[in-house]
Amino acid sequence: MWNTACGTRVLGKAEAELVGQATWTLTDWIRNYIPMREDFGNRIDTGILLFDQMTPAQQVVMLDRVVALLIDSKLEPPAPSALLDSTVAAIYLQIRWNIQSEIDFQDDPIEFAEEGQEDCDSFRVLVIDALNECPSWEFEPYPDCPEPDCDEMESWEMAVDSLRDRVLADEDWAMNDLLVDLPPEKNKEIKQAMGIQGNYFVDIPPIATDDDAHEAWKNIIERVTGTRPNIPLHFDDSEPF
Repeated sequence: MWNTACGTRVLGKAEAELVGQATWTLTDWIRNYIPMREDFGNRIDTGILLFDQMTPAQQVVMLDRVVALLIDSKLEPPAPSALLDSTVAAIYLQIRWNIQSEIDFQDDPIEFAEEGQEDCDSFRVLVIDALNECPSWEFEPYPDCPEPDCDEMESWEMAVDSLRDRVLADEDWAMNDLLVDLPPEKNKEIKQAMGIQGNYFVDIPPIATDDDAHEAWKNIIERVTGTRPNIPLHFDDSEPF
């Protein structure tokens, strides 16, 4: 469960499918990046500082944690945390990137759906399905849903932001970089003015080994596909997790 902008809930079926697929692609990007760390630095760069500061293993473990909270009704909603919120924000940013890739490289954005392979729907189709799935009776439908073949990235950015805002009520997680360097009194004053709880930025990344990340990766795949992969842990950096 998650304390979303639409109340305490789990994601709907279409929302969960979109978030699950995006998490899968983001996790694969993290895994594929690891062998290149010596050439490109120790961290991937999503533009979300709190997420980027974590190690790859920590990122995968955190992604597994937030996806579980977003889709499992048996879990208690977590206390507000910038670390959790920034991880959710990274998933929705990944959706943007996937759509941008489709626009750049895909000739027919719904060719898989036309062939009857619904499981291969493009991220634009997944976003539309999620937009049409109202999270609560009092929530207004999205007013200008793009068509599946729309290639205007601005329209998709607004659509994805709308879906993210159904889950994250604000962007307080993005304030960490600004607040951390301020004097304590000023830091406290800004937090109070914005209604940010004093312990919102206290949460720290989990201690995560490659074994932890490997199990978290398998958890994510199982949640997306319904099947848990039976793949042993590789210790060769060319095949991480």
